[in-house]
Amino acid sequence: MIRTRIALLATTLFCATTAQALASPVLLMVAGGGGGATSGDAGGAGEAGTVAGAGGYSGGAAGVNGSGGQSGGVFYYHDGGGGGAGALSGGGSSPDASGGLAYLGFGLAGASDGGAGAYGGGGGGGNSGGGGGGGYNGGGGGNKNGGAGGGGSSFLAAAFSNVVETTGNNTGAGSISITFDNFIRSFSYTGASQSYDVSATGVYDFTGSGGQGGFYDGNANTVGLGATVSGSIMLTAGTVLDIEVGGMGGTNNNVYGNGGGGGGSWVYEISAPTPVPEPGSLALLGTALIGLGVVVRRRRKGG
Repeated sequence: MIRTRIALLATTLFCATTAQALASPVLLMVAGGGGGATSGDAGGAGEAGTVAGAGGYSGGAAGVNGSGGQSGGVFYYHDGGGGGAGALSGGGSSPDASGGLAYLGFGLAGASDGGAGAYGGGGGGGNSGGGGGGGYNGGGGGNKNGGAGGGGSSFLAAAFSNVVETTGNNTGAGSISITFDNFIRSFSYTGASQSYDVSATGVYDFTGSGGQGGFYDGNANTVGLGATVSGSIMLTAGTVLDIEVGGMGGTNNNVYGNGGGGGGSWVYEISAPTPVPEPGSLALLGTALIGLGVVVRRRRKGG
């Protein structure tokens, strides 16, 4: 009985928590961005699930296992689009279009003749190919002969419940919303990292949408729309989340250019609560242990 009480006291004394930065951010959610369009090919939609789209006209392969998509290649002055970034690596580049940039860097992928790839991993549009969308697996860049970029894929951690994923239904830039206790916190595209502090332990509802791909001038109806995903997850007070909202892929800069890939919208856990002693708790625990020792000695003498 005495040992049980001491154990309970020790547990109580160490129940306080503090936020501790994680050595490696933990990906909780991503909604895939759409692929960039060309004059003759519609951009690939941001994909529900983890399978991304390859570049059009047999362009660059989609990423797998969290990698970026491949570029659409090059043939003389006809350059394919850059691949979209994945969760673990950036997309492949052609001479004319940079592949999408992966987390933490993200940023805009360059394109000299096509539309710039969007923040959130979108690949740049090339002279003759659209950029791939950013996502868990990056979309492939459009082929050098005018193929559009493939859409990036989506992801929800296994801890999520009530999961709903929809392919290609978001126009414009991406977004993320977090709901707890009937209060909604919304995050829109800023081109920079944002943060969310978990104030109370409980179940949080998330909804995220990836950015749409860019388009060839005059063909806005052919853009690849971003995916939308949602789900519920238990979070502990003191957890800190990094929010990265994907942008819309850029439109071409001239008549020969093609659209950049849309950025994925991402949520990472970057800091988690860890138990720490309350002030004076070590001294109290020491006193309790001394008391236990006295009782044990008395019992031995009495026995």
